[in-house]
Parts: sequence; structure tokens; C-alpha cells
Amino acid sequence: MALAAIMILASCASTDDFLSVGKVSNSDCLLETRASTRPTPMLKLTRQGSDVYGEFVNYYVNCAHGKLGVKCRQDGPKFDVKVTETIKGDGLRASCLCPVNIYFTAYDVEGENFHLIVDDIDLADVSFKEHSIVEINLQTKEIKYGASSDIYDTRFLAPCAPFFSPLYL
Repeated sequence: MALAAIMILASCASTDDFLSVGKVSNSDCLLETRASTRPTPMLKLTRQGSDVYGEFVNYYVNCAHGKLGVKCRQDGPKFDVKVTETIKGDGLRASCLCPVNIYFTAYDVEGENFHLIVDDIDLADVSFKEHSIVEINLQTKEIKYGASSDIYDTRFLAPCAPFFSPLYL
């Protein structure tokens, strides 16, 4: 009993400013491609209270991907998100990429203004001060702000999941 309590407390502990990340989910491959023309990867973020709901749209992973995960970390105004990817079976990568959509929630995020870093790439400065929704084109770094679900559909959100990988762009 005491061992179970220790394990539960250890799993809840936050180290190195890592944020608590809830359920992570992703779609299946939307299409397999070897082509140079690919759908544009996007990141949509919605702030609700102290939580940030996110969705990576057309995030590229290897076609042989297994489990996808996300780690989120906050260090002052820096908000850092990293996608983790495992390869199924024998661990051999396929010779193709596929876009997936990844859904996540980062809990207890502090502040309204952030310098967003995704997979070790400085992406953009974003603010939730006047708008609750931010949409970022991960190739051009163009940012759109909004406050309604016409930009961001929150019905399909789940907690903190993976981001685009610069290796596949």
C-alpha cells in the first residue's frame, strides 16, 4: 500500500518545469507520401483558464510510427513542446512520411504571453492576452488570432500530444 502511494506521488511530481500533460491522442496516417508537395503543418492552441489545448494538423511522422507523445515545459515566458515518436515492431523506419493530427492539453500554464518553441525550433511569440485562440503555420510562422470556434474546433481536443518534426519538412 505504501509503495503504491509512493509510486503515485512520484508520477505526479514535476521536475525541470515540465507541465502536467493529460491524454494524448492522434489520428491515423491521413495519407502516405514520398512527394515533395505535402499538406501544410499547422498548430492550433486554445487557452481555457490555466490550460492550453493544442492540435497539430498535418504533423509529419514516419509511416512506421508507433506511439506518439508530447512533453511540454515552461520556463518563464518560454513554452517548449516536444513530440516523441517510437517506431513499431523491429524499429526500422519506413521510406515514407504521413501526416497525422495530434491532440493534447497542457495543464496549469502560467502567463498570457509566450515564446513558443516546438521540437527545439524557435517558432513565434504568441499572446493570449486579447484572444483565446492562436493558429500558427509551422512552415511560414504566420500567426492568426481569434476568439471563436470558427478558427479552432474544441470538440475534438484531448491533452498534450506531439508536434511537427523539423526532420520531415
